[in-house]
Amino acid sequence: MKKFLIITGGYISDYSYLLGKIKDDLSDGMFIICADSGYDYALKMGIAPNVVLGDFDSIKSEVPKSALNYPTKKDKTDTELALDYAIEKGAKHITLLGALGTRVDHSLANIMLLFHYRESGAHIRIINEHNELFLAKEENIIERSGETVSLIPLTKSLVTTKGFEYELLGSELLPGHSLGVSNVSMKENAVIKCYKGELLIIIANENSINY
Repeated sequence: MKKFLIITGGYISDYSYLLGKIKDDLSDGMFIICADSGYDYALKMGIAPNVVLGDFDSIKSEVPKSALNYPTKKDKTDTELALDYAIEKGAKHITLLGALGTRVDHSLANIMLLFHYRESGAHIRIINEHNELFLAKEENIIERSGETVSLIPLTKSLVTTKGFEYELLGSELLPGHSLGVSNVSMKENAVIKCYKGELLIIIANENSINY
C-alpha cells in the first residue's frame, strides 16, 4: 500500500535528520504532496513532489505550472487541503513534515488534524527534528527501548502500558493532567493499549531537547 508524504510550510532545519526518518519510505515510492512553501523545503531536501497545492502566499520558489491553486480566502489551511487530497487518493499511511514551528496556532491546528481525520482509517504521523506525534490506535507498539514517550489525552482515556519504566494498568488519563508525560520504554516492542478515548502519543528525540 503506497505511503504518502506531505511537506508543509512550518519550520524545518535539520534536513538530513528528517530524510533519515523517511528514507525507506522514499525508496518504496512514496507519493509526495507539497503544501505551499513546503515546496521550498522539498527542493532543499532534493525531493520531487507528485503534487504541489495551496494558495501560495508564503512560497519563495517559482510555483510549478502544474500546481493546484486555491484562493487565499478559504475555509481550510493548505495543510488540511493536502490531507484531504491524500485521503481522497486512498492514503492509509501519511507522514507530515513542516507541520510544527514557531506559529503555535498553526502547530496546534495541525496536531488537532490528527483527531479530525481519525475516522479516515489513515495512520497519520507528524515528524520534526524533536518529536514524532500520532493518534493512538487500540494497540500501539514502540519498537525501540530507551524512547521517551508521552501520552497526552485529548479526551478521557483508559490506558494500559507494558514494557515502560512506569506502567499503567487500565489507568484513566484526563485532559489537563500530566500523568502520562515523559515515560521511557524499557524494552523493544513496548505496548500502549488505549481502550477508550482519544490519546496523542509523542515520542521525543532526547538528543535535541530544549525546553
